[in-house]
Amino acid sequence: MDLAKSLRALQEAADQADRDLAAARAAADTAASAYDQRRRYAPSGKETDRARQAWGMALHEWAHALFNQAAARDQLAAERRDVDRAAEDALLTPTRRT
Repeated sequence: MDLAKSLRALQEAADQADRDLAAARAAADTAASAYDQRRRYAPSGKETDRARQAWGMALHEWAHALFNQAAARDQLAAERRDVDRAAEDALLTPTRRT
């Protein structure tokens, strides 16, 4: 098993999750701005309802991206611990007390 390859793959997944979160945040900000403008122009109506729904969906996507980012970071941290432990075992480093 190539631990470094697995670690690199998880790092790339974490980096992608960061990019996805940034994009989701930008989309949520854009949708919030569009909703705010629409609501100021016409507080009721179908277009305002659509803008509000689009904002809600953008927030939903942002929340999913946030959870995915946290999961990716957790997996990366766990893999790093495993790699460190495997390296310690390979080097016969006395790191754990019995």
